[in-house]
Amino acid sequence: MEFKENFDKLTNFTQQYIDLKVDDVKLHVIENLSVLCGDLLSFVVVSVFAVLSLFFLIVAGIICLVPLVGLLWSVIIAVALLAVVSSVLYFARRKIFANVMVGRFCRMFFPKDDMKDE
Repeated sequence: MEFKENFDKLTNFTQQYIDLKVDDVKLHVIENLSVLCGDLLSFVVVSVFAVLSLFFLIVAGIICLVPLVGLLWSVIIAVALLAVVSSVLYFARRKIFANVMVGRFCRMFFPKDDMKDE
């Protein structure tokens, strides 16, 4: 009888441990998803304001260049400048964006606190 009681206790403790581990994983997933959504939302807001600022800066540049070179050449200069900046960003996208995202995801899913426990 003693063996059966001990085995039942062990089974109950094991089931409780598994339930706690499942809850721990759920909490980590929720935490990481909320951080990811917050980062994504802030990136979108900052991007929208950056695009609007760039648009107004380009319009102001065109207005300043119109008396010097005319409207057509001012627009051509602005478009050429945008094309150069876009090309640089396109060719440097892996260095600029991918490395930053990989580092962010590594810190998100493998925090330094987990590494200290090992």
